[in-house]
Amino acid sequence: ISIFFILFLVFSQDTYAQERQGITVAPSIIRLDLSTDLPEAEVFYKNSTQVQIELSFSAQDFSELEEGGRVKFLQELDAKNYRYGLTSWITFEKKSITLTPGEGQNIKIFINKGKLTAGGHYATILAEVKQAELAGQLPIKAILSTLLFVRASTGNELEEMDLQSASPIRTFLGFPDTFLLRVQNKGNVELIPYGLIEIKDMFGQVVAKGIVNEGSLITLPESIRRFDVPIRKLARFIAPGIYKANIAVHFGKGDKNISKTVSFFSLGSINPLFLGLFVIAAVILWKRRLRKKTQSKLN
Repeated sequence: ISIFFILFLVFSQDTYAQERQGITVAPSIIRLDLSTDLPEAEVFYKNSTQVQIELSFSAQDFSELEEGGRVKFLQELDAKNYRYGLTSWITFEKKSITLTPGEGQNIKIFINKGKLTAGGHYATILAEVKQAELAGQLPIKAILSTLLFVRASTGNELEEMDLQSASPIRTFLGFPDTFLLRVQNKGNVELIPYGLIEIKDMFGQVVAKGIVNEGSLITLPESIRRFDVPIRKLARFIAPGIYKANIAVHFGKGDKNISKTVSFFSLGSINPLFLGLFVIAAVILWKRRLRKKTQSKLN
């Protein structure tokens, strides 16, 4: 029985180092644009444990699950039908390395640039930590991972994105604390959308703002990604009324943009519960006054 620990959960533009069981890999994410970059990458591994370890290298294609932005590793059959795969065009400088305690080494990965089809191609570089099996203990397979994003240079790379939906997330008619966006990548390369949400009142004054994709999360081709955008109020008190959320999203090397306007009614800073109690009290008082008027006319 093997337990796989895929030592990454971050899917963003930023580069991070991963450290588990005293073994470090950096970077965790590599992005190459072959129109300007060399078709090769370098990954650094360091053994911070007290024992000698061996790392063996392999690659596996991945795709993005819709909505959640999680990474899905593709098995051999699925990878054959995946147009954005990369493993078939990857070679390693070495198939394995041995690291003594405290030692670090760089490993080069080479990409066959001439064989790549148009668009983006994606794989994860896996470094399996080999260790001696001890009697009576459950064997554990530890794997360090680096995500590799490669944009081909065929001249047919397409950047296209659509803002599929946008809606406020709120309780009843309260003012939204979050805006939900669903962005669809309709091109053939990965994109990092970013932008701004401005919420204006009936007089055109900006009362709240939100930054789209502060974490610089990547959206793969032919996938939909969900973004929960926190909304920051600029005014201390927000009056009840109709509001407009102007959404502007930019993406791609050419800084293309898409926009959308969403209108909604909100009670603003007024608590819906208090409003409900106020309405109930007003109805009760109105009925009492009506009953008194009716009784006085009868008398």
